[in-house]
Amino acid sequence: MSSGGPFQTARSMLGRAGQPSSSQESFLDSSLSGLSDGEASPRANNGTFDLPRFCGLFQSFLDSSLSGLSDGEASPRANNGTFDLPRRQPLVGHLAVGGSRSAQRLVKEVQEINQEPPPGCSAGPKGDNLYEWAAAVDGPEKTVYEGGTFFLELSLGKEYPFEPPKVTFLTRIYHCNIDSHGTICLDVLRDRWSPTMSIKSVLYCIVSLMSDCNPHDPLVSSIAQQYLNNRSEFERTARLWTQRYAR
Repeated sequence: MSSGGPFQTARSMLGRAGQPSSSQESFLDSSLSGLSDGEASPRANNGTFDLPRFCGLFQSFLDSSLSGLSDGEASPRANNGTFDLPRRQPLVGHLAVGGSRSAQRLVKEVQEINQEPPPGCSAGPKGDNLYEWAAAVDGPEKTVYEGGTFFLELSLGKEYPFEPPKVTFLTRIYHCNIDSHGTICLDVLRDRWSPTMSIKSVLYCIVSLMSDCNPHDPLVSSIAQQYLNNRSEFERTARLWTQRYAR
């Protein structure tokens, strides 16, 4: 193997010494382990890291992993079949940061919601787009929203689950923490989001917010004041909106 091309790229990735750190070794071992039984290891027989072997495996890994990103475009090879370093770099970034990990996480969440949906909720991707979801939430019992069905949309960025989804109510609702545009004032969708949370947990939080609004951190101050100072009028109006818009 020549000193240019993927060999040179591998050295730049792994440092000037051409050897990976322990964390890089762990990542490469796990990433390449599924290419072929017993063969896809960047290690020599004595267990040391074999850089030339890694370069060849790295080419195979990228070819197989990136081939499905988009028809005719997601190939790290130039028209003459050689490995194209400038073309490969953004594709690797897409795979590592935005594509594979978040997509795998979302596929898992779809399966979990299908197997055990949150009570009174349903959610799933729109068509085959894992990053755009539709959801429906039944108004909680013994609340002013009981009997209504509220539709929402969720937009997830490529950084999910390290960034929260953007959730919007499509059905109008009379609530001090949800405005006329469907924007939700909910701490877990802002500064209290955690990557350990999921779409299912977001739905639970929304149901909880519908059951118990937070007038001390309102998005619609007039409704918050009404909730605090004239509860009966708030409840009458909220029930009217539920009957008008959510049934």
